[in-house]
Amino acid sequence: AGTSERTKSSKKWTAGSFFALVMLSLYLLQPVKDSVAVHIGGTQRLPAVFLFSLLLTVGCDQIYGAVLRSQGDPLALAALVYKLLCGVLLCFCALFFSAWQYEGEWEGGARAGGVAFFMWMAVQSLLPTVLFWSCMVD
Repeated sequence: AGTSERTKSSKKWTAGSFFALVMLSLYLLQPVKDSVAVHIGGTQRLPAVFLFSLLLTVGCDQIYGAVLRSQGDPLALAALVYKLLCGVLLCFCALFFSAWQYEGEWEGGARAGGVAFFMWMAVQSLLPTVLFWSCMVD
């Protein structure tokens, strides 16, 4: 029983650590998200972008709920989702570093990358909190 409790405690610490890192990245990237929103279409397109990000977040929550019901271990699933969120963050970091060579041109692929970043940040701002509290309640 002691090993099982240590494993469960270790998983909770891992999930808590990923939660802290993901939330830190959220707070650090919030100004970047706002800047990207202005560059990809100005304030005229924001209502449509916010509506789509809401629908995307609800869809991701439904997928997470279905996977959780089929798998049953919220701690392992939360650790996996946090790792995926961190990996996506690294991919966006590489995308933005490579886009610096165009010095602010938001056409074509850079615009699509900006829209994808904005949508990802909308999902990333809510999903980790849901994951964290679903693990802590168990």
